[in-house]
Amino acid sequence: DPALVYALARTESGFNPHAVSSVGARGLMQLMPATARAMAQRYDIAGNLESPAANLALGQSYLQYLGAQPDVNGDLLRILTSYNAGPVAATKWARTIRDDGDPLIFIESIPNATTRRFVRQVLTDSWIYGEQIGNVPASLTALAEGHVPRLQDAMATIAER
Repeated sequence: DPALVYALARTESGFNPHAVSSVGARGLMQLMPATARAMAQRYDIAGNLESPAANLALGQSYLQYLGAQPDVNGDLLRILTSYNAGPVAATKWARTIRDDGDPLIFIESIPNATTRRFVRQVLTDSWIYGEQIGNVPASLTALAEGHVPRLQDAMATIAER
C-alpha cells in the first residue's frame, strides 16, 4: 500500500534516506541493520540501507514478514506495533491488553506511549496519503466499523486500481 509506506517513511525518517536513529536504525524506513540483513536474505533483496529503493523494498518486506507471523495474522495494528517496538514486546503487550476485540481500545491500551503515538501517527498519515492518491483508506473504514484493519485489505485496495 503506497499510502502506508509513505506514512511509515514520513513518521520514521521524515523522508530522509540518510537518517540514523539513536539506536542505529537506518534509512527511510528506519530499519535495524540485523533486521535488514535478515529481510535481504529471506527475500533476496540487494542494496544498502541508505539506498532509498533498497530501504523501501526491505521495509515493505519486513511489513509482510510481520503480518505473516501466526500471532499477528495480518492485523495492521499489531504489525505497526511490532514494527515500532519489536515483535517480542508487541506480542507480550497483545497478550496482556484486554480490548474485547475493539481495535480502538487496542490502540489506546498499548502500554508504551511512544509506540501508541507511532501507531496513531502512521494510521493518520496513511489515511491522508490514501486520500491524496485517490484510495479510500481500508484501515480507516475498518476502524470506523469496529473491525481490525488488515494488511491484506490495504494491498487489495491497490490491486483493484
